[in-house]
Amino acid sequence: MKAYTVTTKTGLKFNFIVEGKEGNTILVKDAETGEVFRLKLLRNHGDRYVVDLNGVEYSVVLSDRIFVNGEVACIAFVKEVQAGSKPHKDSKMAQKAVFENVVQAPISGKILELKVKVNDQVGEETVVALMESMKMIVEVRANMKGIVEEVYVAPGQAVKKGDPIIRLKKS
Repeated sequence: MKAYTVTTKTGLKFNFIVEGKEGNTILVKDAETGEVFRLKLLRNHGDRYVVDLNGVEYSVVLSDRIFVNGEVACIAFVKEVQAGSKPHKDSKMAQKAVFENVVQAPISGKILELKVKVNDQVGEETVVALMESMKMIVEVRANMKGIVEEVYVAPGQAVKKGDPIIRLKKS
């Protein structure tokens, strides 16, 4: 059995175990919940794939980013781990460090305007985006001084509280 840790760009980690195969379907189990997913490759062409996950078709593009059904997937990396291994005791600290570099939506709503772009310099408390929520305009502010390394959202996009807006690199 192979096991993998998928880390999102916000630092969340998901652990999966490849349980086996049934014909051309791969059985993948969520190591935390025990839920089993049936993943089947339907077709591919170059870096484009169509997969069936538990009866639902998804279009996946693997390039410098991962796109699922045309949306950017916020996956930082996938790492193969030893099946049955426990997370390192410092993993919570590492996740906290990753979250500290990510400006998150303070409330659920819609992105109205981005005030920054990649490579912009921002100070602590700089307004990086404007959101609309419950007919109010909400300013999203940087949580540290740094350089914008990645922008995760676009104007008009709906976000939930805690969704990543931008990632900063300390300067």
